[in-house]
Amino acid sequence: MSIPEQVQSLHEALWGTTTDTTIPFTVIGTGHKALQIGAIFQAITAQDITECLDHPRKNTASGPDGTERKNTSEQDIREILKILFNFILISKLKSNALNNNGTILIAKQGKDASRVENCRPLTIGSLISRIYCGIIDKKLREVVSFPLGKKALFMSQAASKTYVY
Repeated sequence: MSIPEQVQSLHEALWGTTTDTTIPFTVIGTGHKALQIGAIFQAITAQDITECLDHPRKNTASGPDGTERKNTSEQDIREILKILFNFILISKLKSNALNNNGTILIAKQGKDASRVENCRPLTIGSLISRIYCGIIDKKLREVVSFPLGKKALFMSQAASKTYVY
């Protein structure tokens, strides 16, 4: 059984459904060539940042660092973010402040808000981190397909600490 067939078989055994399988690495004997990482993770541009900022709602919440969407509107700020994001991309170092999240509890409709089981958590990370992760997510999705519901999983991997308000 080939590697793509093995992956399809495992997927079906785990989730009971079939799926198209894309293997983003070289599989010896199949003629399948690996994706070149340089083709995916080229330098982040101010245009990448602008495109990412075109998507969040105008009233998107700031994270624990207090950065609001309006703080990112000037072109010079986007140039600074471009430098920061490329530094993170090259060095693989990211400030702990960008990894902190704030979580608030929202009461379920018609339930007693004083009981935690009647609430759902809403976690909000740093806006700067969300912009960076959004750009990386977009670059990955251009070459690798993920189910739509998996975006939250990718984004949540950036968190190192969560604070509950």
